[in-house]
Amino acid sequence: MEAPPLEPLPTFSVETMSRRASLGARWAFGLLIALSLFLYVSPLVPLLPLLFPALAFLCGAYVYARSKSSYVSLVLWMWFLTPFVHRLVDARVGSEQTILLAPYLVGAISGVHLLRNLYLLAQPEMLPFTCALSAIFYGLCIGSVQFGPTLVATVLCEWLVPVLFAIFLFSATYEQEEIRRSFINTFGWAVLITGAYGLYQFFTAPSWDMTWLQSNVDELASIGSPERMEFRVFSTMNSTQVFGLAMMVGLLLLPAWNKALRIPAAMIGFIALLLTASRSAWVGFAAGAVFLFAYADRRQRQRLTLQFAACALLLLVVLRVPMLGTFIADRFRNFNDIQSDASYDDRVQGYKEAVNTILHEPFGEGLGSAAALHTGEIIGPHDSSFLESFYSLGWIGTLIYLGGVGLAGIRTFRHAGDSQSEMIRVGRAVIVAFIIQSPLNSVMLAQAGFFLWAVVALTMKEISMCRPAYEYSSWQTAPEISRG
Repeated sequence: MEAPPLEPLPTFSVETMSRRASLGARWAFGLLIALSLFLYVSPLVPLLPLLFPALAFLCGAYVYARSKSSYVSLVLWMWFLTPFVHRLVDARVGSEQTILLAPYLVGAISGVHLLRNLYLLAQPEMLPFTCALSAIFYGLCIGSVQFGPTLVATVLCEWLVPVLFAIFLFSATYEQEEIRRSFINTFGWAVLITGAYGLYQFFTAPSWDMTWLQSNVDELASIGSPERMEFRVFSTMNSTQVFGLAMMVGLLLLPAWNKALRIPAAMIGFIALLLTASRSAWVGFAAGAVFLFAYADRRQRQRLTLQFAACALLLLVVLRVPMLGTFIADRFRNFNDIQSDASYDDRVQGYKEAVNTILHEPFGEGLGSAAALHTGEIIGPHDSSFLESFYSLGWIGTLIYLGGVGLAGIRTFRHAGDSQSEMIRVGRAVIVAFIIQSPLNSVMLAQAGFFLWAVVALTMKEISMCRPAYEYSSWQTAPEISRG
C-alpha cells in the first residue's frame, strides 16, 4: 500500500509577511486606544497620566519589533495626538504633564537601531547626524553642571529623540520603501484629520480646549480669548506655532500622497493653516510652495496648479465670511506695516539683548538654560533657532551642530539627476520652508525638530537610492544592517 503524498509546506511571500506584521501593529495601536478610552471613562482616570506613556511605550516596542513602517506611523500619530489626550485628561483630573512624555518615549525606541549598529557613526554618510549628536553631548555636559537632572533630562529628550529617529530613518535598510510610504501617508491623513478638527475647534470652542486655554492664560495669551472664533487655532497640539508647522509640512508633502483625498486635504489643511495666524508658518509654506512649483516638471505643475487653485478659490470664499475674513485679513495687514508691528519691535529689541549675552558666554549655558534662565524675556530662545542653539550649545556646540545641518543641506540640494523622485522634491521644499522661518522659531528640537530631521533623513536616503550604482558607498553595498 502506497503512502499518501506529503502535502507541501505553506509558503509565505515577503508581501504576505509584511501585511501580517502591519495587521498586528494595527491591533496593538487599536488596543492602546481602547485601553486609554476605558481608563478615561472609568474611575481609574487619575491613573491615566502615568499609564498612558507606559502603555504607549509598550505599544511602540511591540510595533517596532513587528513592522518598522507601522512604527513610523505610530510615532507620528503620537506627536499629533498626545497633546489632545493631555487636554482631555486635564479637563477631568487636572494638569499632569507626564502624558506629554509619550511621543518622546515612543520615538526613543528608534535608538535601539543605533545601539545595535554603532559603527554607523564612523561612516561618512552619517556625518550630519554624528555632528548633531556630538553637539548635543557637549550641551549635556555643560547643562549637567548647572541645572537639575530632571530639567536636563527633559531638554535632552527634546534635542536627542529627533536625531535618533532620523538616524533610524536614514540607515535602516529593511522596509525602506514601506517606511517612506508610511511617513507620507500618515502626514496626508494627519492634515485631513487634524485640519478638520482645527476648523471644528474654531467654530465650536470645545470645553476641554477652552478649559486648557483659560488655565494657561498667562503663557498662552498670544493665542487669544477662550471664545468661539476669537482664538488662533491649535487643533490637537499645544500651540499655534507647532500646529502651523505641522500643517506647513503636511501641505508641502501632499503632492507625494497618491490618494484621491489629496485635494480635500489640501483645502482643509490650508484653511486650518490660515486660522493659526502663524505668520512664520505662512511665510515658510509660501517659500516651500514656490520652490516646489519652480522645480516641478509639466505633469507635476499641472497637479500643483490644481491644488493651489482649489486653495485659492477656497480662500476667496473664506474671506467673504464676515468673521473669518476679518480674522485672517487683520493678520495679513501686519505684513504691509511691519514697522508698527509690536511683535516685530519685540524681536528686534530681544535680539539686541540676546546677542550681548551670547558674546559674553562663548561656552554656552548648557541644556536646560532656555527654561531655567530665559523664561519671560522679550524674545525667548524658543522664538529663534539661533538663540536656542547659542544658549544651549554655546559657540562650539552651535558650530558643530549647524555644521552637521549644513552638510545635510548640501547633500540634499547638490544632486541634479534625481528630479524624478517626488519624495526628493517635496523634501527639499519642506527644508526650504524650515530654513526661511528658522530666525522666527526654534525648529531644531521637540516637535519641530522631529519633523525637520525626519524629512532631512528621508530626503537624503531617497537621494542615495537614486544615484547610479557606481556612486553607492561601501556601507550601502555591505550586508544588510541589523533589523533592530
